[in-house]
Amino acid sequence: MLANSLIYGALITLHYALQAYMIVIFIACVLSFIRPNPFGKFYKIYRVISALTEPAFALVRRYLPTTFGGFDLSPLLILLVLNFFDSAIIYIINRTVI
Repeated sequence: MLANSLIYGALITLHYALQAYMIVIFIACVLSFIRPNPFGKFYKIYRVISALTEPAFALVRRYLPTTFGGFDLSPLLILLVLNFFDSAIIYIINRTVI
């Protein structure tokens, strides 16, 4: 019983972590069109979001050509993969609860 609760808690935590990272990737995509001022007050937030997302983007860019017409499609690919894993986690959660 305790092991099931721990696994359930870990899966829920992983689900929320994936959701949060997907939101950070979406914000990074929006900020890539804006390009904030390096001397502005929101530049630190931009740098944090960039530091969180650029390693994943670089990993995808290294193995797959993701530029299409001047747009970088690596965030889209990462979001699709994360959504697949999140759906699998939700499926496992629903199967274990019932």
